[in-house]
Amino acid sequence: MFKAVGLDQGPFDSSWFFQTISRLIRGHIPLLFVLFAFFCFYLTEHYSLSKERATLEQRKEQLTREIHEVRRRTAEIEEKLASESDLKWQELTLIRQMGVVPADQKKILFVSER
Repeated sequence: MFKAVGLDQGPFDSSWFFQTISRLIRGHIPLLFVLFAFFCFYLTEHYSLSKERATLEQRKEQLTREIHEVRRRTAEIEEKLASESDLKWQELTLIRQMGVVPADQKKILFVSER
């Protein structure tokens, strides 16, 4: 059942299982190194791709918000352009921006005394 291990033998030399494993490892060290290198490369690429994917998702959300903002501003500008031919709108614009009042109306200013 137990075999004595001599001084010239290591603890793994006595079993055929360990001898077979040892031969496989010794014979396939370059293959194991290549597999380990590919595994490390895969992990690195997977991490960088997931990080890049997250960055691209954030950029996509930002661009979507910008598109909605541009569309909203475009609609406002189109509304203003469409209303420029309206005489009432022109009158309101003159009153608001230039302080011009039509002849039949009175202009009242409230001044604070601070």
